Amino acid sequence: MKRQTITMFLAVVISTLILGCGSSANNKQQPSANKSAQTQTTKTKELGDIQLTAKIENIGGGKVKVSGTTNLPDGYNLMIQLSNKEDYMVNVMKLPPNSDKERKLSHKQFTELEKNSYNGSSKKYVKDGKYEVTFSGETLKPGHYKLTVSGSIMSMQPNSKKLKDILGPEGEKLKGKFVHKGTGGNSIIMEQKVVLQ
Repeated sequence: MKRQTITMFLAVVISTLILGCGSSANNKQQPSANKSAQTQTTKTKELGDIQLTAKIENIGGGKVKVSGTTNLPDGYNLMIQLSNKEDYMVNVMKLPPNSDKERKLSHKQFTELEKNSYNGSSKKYVKDGKYEVTFSGETLKPGHYKLTVSGSIMSMQPNSKKLKDILGPEGEKLKGKFVHKGTGGNSIIMEQKVVLQ
């Protein structure tokens, strides 16, 4: 009985040593496997300055298409706005151009402005470096408009986890003339005057 116990004990010790050596060999190989995994990790491409273009086109039937290109990542949510309110106030209502002071409108002026001017907005996700929206409406007529393309701070972006990995938690990797630095992080804004034929 004593002999069987010693034999069992030796068998357990030898098995443990064999398994321990095998485990040790595997552990030595693991770091090199981790190194190759780290080497294969793709680095996020540096964006550089944010590129943003916009083009407006009358497509007939009372509709206007706004399209553009950007180097912002797929899934970045843009707000595209088209408005002739400022032009209408200055050229039709004969009010002075907007200044730093808030313009005060009477109820009658405000009603006229809302009835006769155009102010459209649409959200669109960047896909393959492009975006496109269509505007329409009775008050969308030939004339001078302000076209604004903007992107909110990272915490307001719907795909914020993915975008934060690329652009930084507060959009700190966003750079260039279209970047607006605010207390909640960086956002994007491009404004341009356009003429609708």
